[in-house]
Amino acid sequence: MKKTFVILFMMLQSFASVASQACEDTPIIVASAAYTSSNMAIAPGLAFSDADSGIEFVRVAGGCYCMGIVENGTRDAVPSHQVCVDDYYMGKYEVTQAQWRAIMGSNPSEMNSCDNCPVVDVSWREAQEFIRRLTARTGKSYRLPTEAEWEYAVQIGGTQEKNGTMNASSDRKRELRPVGGSQPNSFGIHDMLGSVWEWTNDCYDKNYYKDSPKYNPEGPPDGSYRTLRGGSWDDTQQSIQPTLRAKYEPWIKRSWVGFRLISPDQTSAKFKTPAVLTADENAGQNRQCGPLQQALFR
Repeated sequence: MKKTFVILFMMLQSFASVASQACEDTPIIVASAAYTSSNMAIAPGLAFSDADSGIEFVRVAGGCYCMGIVENGTRDAVPSHQVCVDDYYMGKYEVTQAQWRAIMGSNPSEMNSCDNCPVVDVSWREAQEFIRRLTARTGKSYRLPTEAEWEYAVQIGGTQEKNGTMNASSDRKRELRPVGGSQPNSFGIHDMLGSVWEWTNDCYDKNYYKDSPKYNPEGPPDGSYRTLRGGSWDDTQQSIQPTLRAKYEPWIKRSWVGFRLISPDQTSAKFKTPAVLTADENAGQNRQCGPLQQALFR
């Protein structure tokens, strides 16, 4: 019940103005030189597993898609707009409690009797510390996904992601469950809907979609909140949508919030770091997309 009120409060707050300020806590950006094919265990360009943590990654071939929803309403995922993302590797599953313990030495999850369940009760800041330690140990590049990368993996990954809502049970027996509870989508990624809300790298702005750049959008530079995506085990099936956005302050910890990692594909010929995106790529690129196949997820 407490969690339901929190989610309703977040959705209501999405219509209130957020005081503009420097985005709290700068994400970790790792120099691309440290990330090469020589320090990845890649299986024919499609996947790799980090030996230190056991985290598995799968290749997501980049492209363009319509992000957000077309219809007007009470949500903050309008207007639908064209976005293009580069190739990247995304966590096959959310980071688990065992993987967190391997890097951090302890398990912060209140529901801690399941090593293969997503780690929860971790704030955005703590996820950044996990990334910092993992990076220091492996010399590889990791970060949280942007909202655009996260939604691309769901929208383009295929409608079988609908099966992810199996974790959001309708029988009042909702509970945290081990990763891999849903069939993988066409990218090979599991549990993106209905497992746990997942932190993204982006600051939150309810109006960001109106001004979002077309190429590799990174979210607004200002804001007090970080954005979460995906819905959780404690939500109803009807409430989980691939375009639904939530927001929390970066220090908030909840039993329905976890995260998954991505690793930029720096071996791809078309990969660009955000620093090299030019102003003309960001100017005048928004346009109204055609109707999305949103009904497939309802």
